[in-house]
Amino acid sequence: MPKTDVIGHNLTKFKCGEGYKIKCDIEMLAAQCNLNSSCYGFNSNGFLKSCASGCDANCCYDVMENVDLYIRKGFLPPDDWQNDINSGRMLYANPEPHFCFLPEIANGYLGTVAMSASLFQSGLFIGKCGNIGKARLPSPIGGSIVTGLLIASSLHFEKAMFTRRYDMNDSIVEHRVYISRTV
Repeated sequence: MPKTDVIGHNLTKFKCGEGYKIKCDIEMLAAQCNLNSSCYGFNSNGFLKSCASGCDANCCYDVMENVDLYIRKGFLPPDDWQNDINSGRMLYANPEPHFCFLPEIANGYLGTVAMSASLFQSGLFIGKCGNIGKARLPSPIGGSIVTGLLIASSLHFEKAMFTRRYDMNDSIVEHRVYISRTV
């Protein structure tokens, strides 16, 4: 459905079944979608009603009553995050949204955008004669782990914390960003 969703998240249309050269087989269609980096999901328009839902290779699909919809996913939420996600205390993302849409984290004195290289301090401005802006300070908490595979991101509302989880050489590494309530 081009032009109806966020850029890069369009549903891919597969013509399959009777009269088409592609058989409507959920595993085959899912594999085809997974091979195409621009495919984030597809609707088979009812051809897959007999399929059961399930997961395969970190990609899950659900067969609904009215629509057969496959949504390509990265990694599923980590088990230790599941309770917070289910209770609404945490938002989970994979893939992670564009940098412009990452959350802002602040405590009234200090603030930053998660993973930003800049930190802002309340009341600290630069410039003169109408060209005034907040002073940018180098952030000691910004940046990314470039040698690991990003497998999950989350924003925890109660802890006011943004977390990235990486897989590095069969180890799990978390990068947490929060600003303490006490300065």
